[in-house]
Amino acid sequence: MTVWGNGGGTKPSVSVSGKFGAPRPGGRTHAGADFIGYHDLKAIESGVVTLAGRFNAAAGNAVAIDLPDPIDGCTVTIVRMHIADSSIKVKVGDRVSAGQLIGTMGSTGNAEGDCDHVEIRFWKHGVLQRTVDPEIWIAGRTSSVAGVQAGVATRHAKATSNGRSEPRTSAPVMIKVPAGFDGMFDGFTHGEKVEGNDVWFHGAISHRWFWSGAYTDPSPTGLKKL
Repeated sequence: MTVWGNGGGTKPSVSVSGKFGAPRPGGRTHAGADFIGYHDLKAIESGVVTLAGRFNAAAGNAVAIDLPDPIDGCTVTIVRMHIADSSIKVKVGDRVSAGQLIGTMGSTGNAEGDCDHVEIRFWKHGVLQRTVDPEIWIAGRTSSVAGVQAGVATRHAKATSNGRSEPRTSAPVMIKVPAGFDGMFDGFTHGEKVEGNDVWFHGAISHRWFWSGAYTDPSPTGLKKL
C-alpha cells in the first residue's frame, strides 16, 4: 500500500519553488518535492525507521523509512524533512505502516515556510545511486490518477526515461523515471526522431517530455496531440 504524505489518495499541492529539479544556489537542483497544505505527516510506505530526529542544519528534523523490498536492486529510502520540533512520533528501528502518523509539518532547517519535503533515495551497497521525483514515483506506486486531470494515460517504463524540457535529446534532462515504473501522460507530440520513432509523451505531473521508445507501449493511442 502506498499513500501520499497526508495519508490520502489524492496528490497534495507542491509549492512553486519546491518542485523536484528546481534550481538551487551553486548550480544544485532540488532533490525532493515540498508538499504543502496539511498538518499531519503520514508514512507514505510501510518500512523500518532508520532516522528520527535532527538531520542537519538544512534539513532540520527528519524521518527516514527504508522500504522492506529492494527495487531495481536498490534499497529505497523515503526521507521527510523540516518536521516540526517535538512532533516526531517514531524512533529508529520502529516498523511503520503506510498511513501511520510520523510527525507534524514544520519549517525546521532552511525551509522558508511549513512544508513536507519528501525525497525518494535509491541506495546500493551504501552508495546513493539516484533520487527520483516524488510526485511521479508516488503516483506510480499508488496506481491511481486521483488528483491528476482527466485524459491521463499510463505507460510502463522498460528503461530509465529522461524527462526533458523540450522533445529532443539535446534538451536538458530535468527529471528521470526509473525502469519498472508507470509514467502518467496527458498528451504527445512529434519531436526529434530517435531510433526511427519521433513520438514524445508529455508528463501529466512533471510537464516534461519523454521519448516514447523508453516505454513498453510507445503508441500515442489515448493521448491528445499537443
